[in-house]
Amino acid sequence: MRKGFKVLCSVVMALLMTVGTATAFFADTEGTAAVTDVTVDLTTDKESYGSGEKVVVTVTVTNNTETEVSDVNVRVNWPEGLSFADAEDEVLVLDTLAAGESKTFEVTGTQAKAVTPVLLAVLAAVIIITVIVVLIIIFARKKGKKASAALCLALAIIITMIPANITNAGERLNAEAAITLNGKEAKVSATITYNQYYLSRVSHPTVHDPSVVYDPQSGMYYIFGSHMAWAKSEDLISWTVFKNNINTDYRTLFAEPIKWSQKGSKTYDVSGNMWAPDVIYNEELGKWTMYMSINGDNWYSSIVLLTADSLDGDWTYVGPVVYSGFQNREQALETDFYDVYTGDDFPERYNETRGGSHSYGLNAIDPCVFYDEEGRLWMAYGSWFGGIYMLELDPATGMRLASHTYETIENESDEYQGIKIAGGLVVSGEGAYIEYIDGYYYLYLSYGGLTSNGGYNMRVFRSENPDGPYTDLTGDSAIAKSGNNNINSDIGVRVMGNYQWDYVKAGQIAQGHNSVYSGENGIFVVYHTRFTNQGEVHSVRVHQQFVNEDGWLVTAPFEYTGEGLCHVDKEDVAGDYKVIVHKLKINYANKKCNTTVDVSLKEDGTINGDLEGTWKFSEKLGAPYVTMTIDEVEYNGVFVKQRMENSQNVVMTFTVLGDDEINVWGYMPPVE
Repeated sequence: MRKGFKVLCSVVMALLMTVGTATAFFADTEGTAAVTDVTVDLTTDKESYGSGEKVVVTVTVTNNTETEVSDVNVRVNWPEGLSFADAEDEVLVLDTLAAGESKTFEVTGTQAKAVTPVLLAVLAAVIIITVIVVLIIIFARKKGKKASAALCLALAIIITMIPANITNAGERLNAEAAITLNGKEAKVSATITYNQYYLSRVSHPTVHDPSVVYDPQSGMYYIFGSHMAWAKSEDLISWTVFKNNINTDYRTLFAEPIKWSQKGSKTYDVSGNMWAPDVIYNEELGKWTMYMSINGDNWYSSIVLLTADSLDGDWTYVGPVVYSGFQNREQALETDFYDVYTGDDFPERYNETRGGSHSYGLNAIDPCVFYDEEGRLWMAYGSWFGGIYMLELDPATGMRLASHTYETIENESDEYQGIKIAGGLVVSGEGAYIEYIDGYYYLYLSYGGLTSNGGYNMRVFRSENPDGPYTDLTGDSAIAKSGNNNINSDIGVRVMGNYQWDYVKAGQIAQGHNSVYSGENGIFVVYHTRFTNQGEVHSVRVHQQFVNEDGWLVTAPFEYTGEGLCHVDKEDVAGDYKVIVHKLKINYANKKCNTTVDVSLKEDGTINGDLEGTWKFSEKLGAPYVTMTIDEVEYNGVFVKQRMENSQNVVMTFTVLGDDEINVWGYMPPVE
């Protein structure tokens, strides 16, 4: 009798805790938090509304801080009797909000029969209670009443903890506007979160041209970018910006390369011309080494070396590694050109132009430094115009390796510039990054102009050798064969195009100048992106990548929040998907995006909807690797569970790459 009473008491306690927790969670959205960093104001077009009238609410979001905030999400909460006129307004998404900036939106509500928060709480409580009772009955039959009582208490404690974690995630506050609806007093409220999504700690630092490096001693990831912007993270998810001595001492540190860059313009200012540094640990020097582009007008640029004992700095200037821009012998004598060039003349090929731009001489910017599998140290560099070249460096100094000489061979190599690996002929291509993954050196480039309407996009080639030749999936060379506009071309595997998911208000565009981290925890592409509705505002994104059955990289549809591959069954992945086909032909000048289509993956292996075909798990690798055939084109990739961006929902997604070099992404919308 006593044992039965204990079990009964435990059950009652669990039920009370469950109901109380569920009620507290839903009631939290009606409270007001004392948060003033970011505020939201609500105003309605009228104070009183009759039956059938629309309610128009103006929502103003203001950042009161002195720094940019990110991941701003505003949710308008209607009183009973109103619902959203447009479903996409349920969450207003601002990727970033600058210091002191305000943004205003209008949201419209219409008469509807709404499910109240109380009813939702009751429904949630009933579901949770049912699950607990079933578990206790099953457990009691197998383990006895004492064990079932312990299980009951454990479940109750866990349940009380879950909503607490949810409500504490991110910053939130409520604003209210009182109205009269059908003669009754009512309130419209807004809930805002920022800096973090609901159930994670994602943040997006403003770092242009982010180059990622991992410090095994501290366990931290660092990104270094143009314009002296840097950030660090423990998990590639939550980033903290920081400063070092470069931010304060750059004019002193770079006094030597500044003199060279000043030749390109009488009004030259270095403050906006420290571009795209790359950082690597030099094992022989025992120091971190930074290779920084000091850009100058008219190609008067140089790449210089700095060293530090810590990735946080201080950084010490060492010297120039390579120059560009020299137009005659006198100027070339001011550089290391004649330390390398075997003649006494000045080769006029460096002055060759096409359409007003250098078609042979490169711009000495955008370094990428890496060790190959044999331990040799290389630097890829260059931009547009003359193309991308590669030099071997001396591991003992971090500077150019004098013993490695180069012949001048058309479209292959240059005595001073090194080995040609991509571009040329004034064809777009910059931000080279090379990463060794599973037997191949993968070369990433960014085509197009970096502005929001410039068509910026990332391309991938690969080679079995660090110095090339680099080719794409269909065998096309990374080296330009003609001087055509290549922004929307089929040369190079396009990582992603401009795209917009169906549930967000803005598209992501002009993604590029990426770097890659490959380690035991996965492969990650780190890049900056712009948006369809925010001018030239940009921020960093991290997406996980996977090697598909063909040995090519596919990119996860949503940004990384800690997920990984796991086994899935047919019933896990069969269902309706929203799918984006990353078509090459995009009207980038008008910021157009690839948008979603509706596709169903059936358990019988067929694909129906806006795309037709078949699917199956990879015969070579098994689940979660997948092979799809759509319009007679074979696509290979993976299924992976991810958290939807701007949402707390975890959903099934897939990413596949076709034999036609087109990437396709899909996600299974959560059940309403």
